[in-house]
Amino acid sequence: MSGRLGGLSMLVAGAGSGIGRAATLAYLHEGATVTAIERSAEHAAALRREGEGSPLHVVEGDATRADTLAKAVEEAVLAGGGLHPL
Repeated sequence: MSGRLGGLSMLVAGAGSGIGRAATLAYLHEGATVTAIERSAEHAAALRREGEGSPLHVVEGDATRADTLAKAVEEAVLAGGGLHPL
């Protein structure tokens, strides 16, 4: 655990571009475990490459779909021990 967010688990939708991408990378930089939802396979792959070696878990899918959200929440809980909103 290092950084101000060490030990916390975050969930970010739209994580492959724009503000979602910036938030994902900032959370990782500050030590959080991040589960990222991204529907674009291309953006998801780029995010995986950029976050390689960090506690990043990418769920590909549409964040407006219940099945995608359920999968992402399950992944976040397993990877980070729960969800910790800021």
